[in-house]
Amino acid sequence: MNVELSRLLAPGLAAVVGGLAGGLVAAAWTAGSVAGEVRGAARSPMPLDREAEVFDIVDALSELVDREVEERLRLEDEVDELRRRLAMATGAPVASAGETGEEPAAEDATASEGGTRDVAALSPFIDAGFSEDEAGWFRRLQEEHAMARLYLRDRATREGWVNSRRYVEELSALPGSLTTLRQSMDDDTYARYLYAIGRPNQVRIIGVLPDSAARQAGLSPGDVVMSYGEDRLYSARTLRGLTRAGVAGELVPVDVLRDGQRIQAWLPRGPMGVTVTSERALPPEG
Repeated sequence: MNVELSRLLAPGLAAVVGGLAGGLVAAAWTAGSVAGEVRGAARSPMPLDREAEVFDIVDALSELVDREVEERLRLEDEVDELRRRLAMATGAPVASAGETGEEPAAEDATASEGGTRDVAALSPFIDAGFSEDEAGWFRRLQEEHAMARLYLRDRATREGWVNSRRYVEELSALPGSLTTLRQSMDDDTYARYLYAIGRPNQVRIIGVLPDSAARQAGLSPGDVVMSYGEDRLYSARTLRGLTRAGVAGELVPVDVLRDGQRIQAWLPRGPMGVTVTSERALPPEG
């Protein structure tokens, strides 16, 4: 029976892994294109209209990279789910793809009050500044969330609403989901949690157009945009959405981090005239 279940699950796992590989190839190609445009722009001056055109291309490609990253993370979740199902059916150890998309190395385990604790699984949280107890709690929460997600998908599949808005809403409401954790954490704790699980947690400016709102406000390439208005930022896609919301032209406070110093600028809501990218970095203390 275990062999039969393995045969049933293996094609699905292979399909998801194939999709993951395709996404990574696309992201790599896109990133290479962005780098090529930037290097070309840096080598020789060009007319302003051509510079603006290249800027638009880089901005569009940067947004595509962000979408590829989100898709890669989603596919990694599906790979983990299939692996867990396969392990439950066959009794084999679970080999998680991990939040960074890398296969984990051999892991040591030590005894703890709640049973065995996977030291290697705790280290990303400890590296992000959490205590060992907090790291253990996060690890257990992840495991509970994984099981809850399995049961939710099973129920949704049986009842025929697995690809519906209802499924997405119930998935987001599960204990341990990023949505519920964001509601229970302050800004810096959530940024450290994202860092620990290998997800982007900040937005960096990589280009600024001449005569743009950002240039006039004093923003420069290399600045990390911490917040826009009252919203803390963890992804470039969120920033783009916020600039397109609200009342066009209203002044919005924008907090940036530059060389370890926090600076506040005021920009009219709308196009900032910047190219931004999502990245993962250990949040600054304080």
